[in-house]
Amino acid sequence: MDNKLVERILDELCLAAGIRRPRAPRETLERKLEVSQLSREHGRELVGELSCEDGEFVFRYVPGYDGRPIAEFPRKDRVYRSEALWVFFVVRMPPPGRPDVQEILKGINADDPLEMLAALGRTSVANTYELRFADEGDGGSRALSRGRGARRWPWARAMRSSGR
Repeated sequence: MDNKLVERILDELCLAAGIRRPRAPRETLERKLEVSQLSREHGRELVGELSCEDGEFVFRYVPGYDGRPIAEFPRKDRVYRSEALWVFFVVRMPPPGRPDVQEILKGINADDPLEMLAALGRTSVANTYELRFADEGDGGSRALSRGRGARRWPWARAMRSSGR
């Protein structure tokens, strides 16, 4: 099936559910988001990277990742490109109108989807993936979830202390 057609169908389904998929900025953003999975067996395992390049979001697995692929990105040898952010990432962005989300987003550029994902992309009981800027080491979203987010979402603290 044509990729553009799939994108349009996905946009329509998301809109019907009240979800707006962010579009990639036209300019290339220098920063990349690391996508890591947290587990008791492996700790934090780097899965891939999300970036913005030439008006498209780009997701690629890191070389050597041998875990299960993310359902939306089934082939680990492929580079995925899209003008709209994939649902895998969109569902990690709660509505910005919520008071608890507004608190976290203070000082965050709301027009930068990567910055929003880094601020909101912490793990939870239902989400074992963590998103953070590659150049922030152990900072990024993890620092936010230990700070304001850990107070707002007690399960974030519980996940940290349980080693997930």
